[in-house]
Amino acid sequence: TGVVAVAKGCRKLQVISLFTCTSITDISLKAIGKRCKGLLSLNVGRCGGLTDAGVAALARGCPKLSALNLAGSKAVSERGLGELASNCAGLSTLNVTGCEEITLNGLRACIDGLGFVAEAKTFFGLVPTADAVPRKISAQQYMLETEAALAIQRTWSNLKLRRGAKAYSEHLRRDRAALKIQLCFGRFKRYMKEVRRNQARREQAAAGFMQRVWRGKQQRGLVAQSIAYTHWLNSQAPLWVRVQTAWRGYYVRLRDQDVARLLLDLYENRRQEALNAMCVFIQATVRRFLARIRAGAWFEVKYQRNRDRNVAVLRIQCCGRAYNSLRRKLMMQIEKERIAALRNKAACRIQAFFRGMHGQ
Repeated sequence: TGVVAVAKGCRKLQVISLFTCTSITDISLKAIGKRCKGLLSLNVGRCGGLTDAGVAALARGCPKLSALNLAGSKAVSERGLGELASNCAGLSTLNVTGCEEITLNGLRACIDGLGFVAEAKTFFGLVPTADAVPRKISAQQYMLETEAALAIQRTWSNLKLRRGAKAYSEHLRRDRAALKIQLCFGRFKRYMKEVRRNQARREQAAAGFMQRVWRGKQQRGLVAQSIAYTHWLNSQAPLWVRVQTAWRGYYVRLRDQDVARLLLDLYENRRQEALNAMCVFIQATVRRFLARIRAGAWFEVKYQRNRDRNVAVLRIQCCGRAYNSLRRKLMMQIEKERIAALRNKAACRIQAFFRGMHGQ
């Protein structure tokens, strides 16, 4: 609790020594890593309550850490060592004596990852190499030179962008009239495209209407032929029925009277059935004919309404287009007259000026 309070109140601490403080746990290391971002040296030797979780939180929160003492922390393993090597690139001194979970291979892997340290001889851990300081200075100098080069590149790119934007704005100011002409021409092209599209739609609608009219006429002719043929059959059928009846009756009467009698009965029944079927067929034909007549009249009324509506719409469109054309024509004529007047006025002034100079 005391370490947590110190970390909250003293956020700019750079060196902390908690040697042999056995009550230190991972909570203390997490508080230090969360609050003391600029910590450089930490001594928690012989504090047996530390684990990999606390060491990982410390490594993530204190990237500037350069010296750390974890002697006697038996629960710290190579996982915590890897977190230190990954997050604390400037770590130069590390004491892990008594950390039973850390092996020599893990320590050598950490040495390979850091680059400026070597294996200590007096304790189990890391110490800085003899040329660590010059190498760090050269690395920092290279980093500074790289950052300076990037800053110069960004400055030059921004300067080029500003020059290009200035030149582009000047180009826009010079060519404003050309841009206006292009915009007007683009609007005119879109208008003409829409006009052509509407004209194509009207032509397609007219062609479709003509096709429907022609097909209707052909169908009506076929229906009339079919009806005429049916009437002819109906008019000729009774005659042939009577002829067949007479011949069969005559033939049967010649052969056998009993058979003739039975056949006469059968033919009479068939004749009645045929007459009934013919009556039903005639009734159905007449009903279909009346239904076609009514449907044709209804279609004619509907077609007349649609045609009147289309004619009204076309007339309104023609009036609107004529009004717009006259208005544009008048505006262009007024503009031409105004420009001609300005030119005449300027010519008069120039002539007066030169006449005055010649006179002087």
